Amino acid sequence: MKAYENTKAINSRREAAESAERLLRKVQSIGHLPRSTEAYKIVTNCFARAGMSAPALKLVKELDSIGNVAASEFYDLVIKAISLSDDKDAV
Repeated sequence: MKAYENTKAINSRREAAESAERLLRKVQSIGHLPRSTEAYKIVTNCFARAGMSAPALKLVKELDSIGNVAASEFYDLVIKAISLSDDKDAV
């Protein structure tokens, strides 16, 4: 997942974010729910760098719902995603 997070090309960031989420979902589907928040943080950062605020917020809410309370750094990433998005109504 770290490789997806480090994607530099702007047009590839959306694709990298979607790929990172697919990898997270694949890990979950085989019964390995990440216990630490690091995997969620990486995917959330991928969404943030791609300006994808809705999936970033959805992931943070998912993390909260499974009992891992998202730290303020997660919400910072959602704010970053909103600021980089083209959605002027996202705020």
